[in-house]
Amino acid sequence: MKIAYKQQNGISYACVMQSVRINGVPRNRVVHYLGRVLDKDKGIYKNKERGIFRYEIETDQFSAVPEEIDVPKRVRDEESKKPILNFGDVFLIDEVVKSLELNQLFESFPTKSRDSIHALVLFYILTKLNNNCAESWLRGSFARILYPNADLRPVKVEELLDSVGVDEVHANFMKAYIGLIRNREVLNDVVSIGCLASPYSPHLPLNAIKIANGKINRQIRLFYMLNGKTHEPIYFKFVQGDALDPTNLTNRIENFASFGIKTDLLFLTGGQISFEELTHIYKHDIPFFTRCPNSTRFFGEFLEKHLEETETEENLRVRKGKFREGSLIYLKQFKATYSGIPLYCYLGLDKERQAAERQKLILEYEGEGSPREKSATTLSGKLSSTGAFIILSSVDIPTDTVMSIYFLRQELEKVLGVRFEFDPFTPLVVRSEATLKGYLLMLFIANIFIRQLQKKCDDLIWPLEKVLVELGNQKARVVNGVVVPDDPSSVQRTLYKRFGITVPKGIPLNE
Repeated sequence: MKIAYKQQNGISYACVMQSVRINGVPRNRVVHYLGRVLDKDKGIYKNKERGIFRYEIETDQFSAVPEEIDVPKRVRDEESKKPILNFGDVFLIDEVVKSLELNQLFESFPTKSRDSIHALVLFYILTKLNNNCAESWLRGSFARILYPNADLRPVKVEELLDSVGVDEVHANFMKAYIGLIRNREVLNDVVSIGCLASPYSPHLPLNAIKIANGKINRQIRLFYMLNGKTHEPIYFKFVQGDALDPTNLTNRIENFASFGIKTDLLFLTGGQISFEELTHIYKHDIPFFTRCPNSTRFFGEFLEKHLEETETEENLRVRKGKFREGSLIYLKQFKATYSGIPLYCYLGLDKERQAAERQKLILEYEGEGSPREKSATTLSGKLSSTGAFIILSSVDIPTDTVMSIYFLRQELEKVLGVRFEFDPFTPLVVRSEATLKGYLLMLFIANIFIRQLQKKCDDLIWPLEKVLVELGNQKARVVNGVVVPDDPSSVQRTLYKRFGITVPKGIPLNE
């Protein structure tokens, strides 16, 4: 690489160029736009994206300008007028992460990409914007001061995701993370989840084909471990084979147990597990929890026998939590035996889902179709099972806890951005398996931080999202090389106090 200079209106500008070959013909490609040249010999430049900075081509690193280097006062005055739009939200997350020593996790990544990874994780926590907006977000955030070498241009984000999505990087990070939490309570009440989920791009080598409710969906296979009570993430990985294959699952769980991570409950999602496969898992003494497929004879007979006694007032529960809060669900526990397996069966009736499914069935019934398809008997049979579900478990679990575990998949889909509908977190273009792996690893890290922040919000009336929005309203300005936060409002001061954080009067750029 080399630095190229040009003159425009008597002002010198610079950019970093790299020689590449395209179809055998040498071409120059712009790697970094440095902007206005303030001191060519000392490598001092200024542009809109980074302000005033120092660039060393030998290491390809950006840094703050040392105090001993004199920058023209007029240029410093121009820089002091630039506001940083958001300060408090990024500052809070950074302080919490440092206090819990979670910043050690970034040491498992290559040095050159750490600032960009830091910034991208913050972007995922604080916004629901597409990756195409990451660069614009960074320009107006305190994150660009904390991580001066961060580069979130769209093409760089994709390259970053691709680089951290390789198996070696994933393994190094997981090793560092598990080593950090090994002596913490998070490794108690471990729930392991074998699941299939839908990414934005279906054309990937790890995809599977799944048939659910008569519909064919392309899927990716995941194995995820988290704390069943706090939902703190522990581990995740793509699975090359069948994520729900009982042999693969038991081997993986037994392998983790040898490292001291014992699975207290195996959650099998997707509703496609056969009773023969459950028998295999049961014989390995692994507690399991799964939904009974609606298409089985067991489901139909059990529903017909017990639905009426389930839909009573004493079995009514109100769904609480982040997803579908306030919906009504009837839930009752029964005992049963199938193929020699003693089972705890939880028959549930989701009234919100029942209403939606019944409306859909009636509309379909009134539409075009043969008289046979429109028979009242057929419609009545379909209506009777709408909104109903059966959970099978090898262990006795309180009904309220069953609901919490049952909705874990929805939380997992939300966290990883892998859902059946469009998700704005999805990368711009998923061109490779490594890109998707890197993207999900970034969201996994973001979820680690989010769970820690949520734990500190347990005694607050406000949810975490509102806390971050409120603190994001605190602005800061760069004045003579120092970030000067605005005085926090009374609400912001209260929030900082609850988190045990003190806002400094100023933060030097070179810190």
